[in-house]
Amino acid sequence: MSGSLGIERMSLKQARLWDKNIKQIMETWFGGVPVHTWGFAGSLGRYLDVYKKSLFGLTSLTPPDSIGDVDIIVCFSSSDEREEAMFHLGRHVGYQQNGKPRQRFPWTTYNKDDVSDFATAQVDLFLTEPRSFGATELFYLAPQSLQESLRAIARYRGLKFAPTGVWRAEPNSIESTPLKTEYRSDVFDMLGVEEVTTANMSAYASYVIR
Repeated sequence: MSGSLGIERMSLKQARLWDKNIKQIMETWFGGVPVHTWGFAGSLGRYLDVYKKSLFGLTSLTPPDSIGDVDIIVCFSSSDEREEAMFHLGRHVGYQQNGKPRQRFPWTTYNKDDVSDFATAQVDLFLTEPRSFGATELFYLAPQSLQESLRAIARYRGLKFAPTGVWRAEPNSIESTPLKTEYRSDVFDMLGVEEVTTANMSAYASYVIR
């Protein structure tokens, strides 16, 4: 099975190379500009998080045979740092037709201890701000069933769940203002549902509105 860029799904062995090297990968992309906070998934982040817990007997694990794309969310402390980071990113991965750096591209990482082991993945890179990181993380990295349920619950509450946060219409105004969702727990609290931990996301089935 191939991704939208024609890249084959990675084996779990290859996926662990991404887990091992991702901080160095981002330092390369962004020219050393510090990342304020970040998260990554696809099947990769969720599987590895559960895998590490399973080593200590904290949870059971049924490993998949492979993982798909690598989805990465990053945010920077200031607009100046973000602009500088995007300048470096464009130099490494190329540009879109509109002149902005590509945010979907293939990237290869390797195992320093065994340079014959390489892992190439399609990367989908999403940029956000610190105040909305929790919402962006859930919107792009959570299982699809969870994303759909959060959007449905938001509509039930008269709200909107989006990558930029949880929105509501201000009284006597046609404008909408995103509520601060710096952490994932902020989203769950605003929607009035119990938080789903990372380890339980892959086993997620349904939500009950409280």
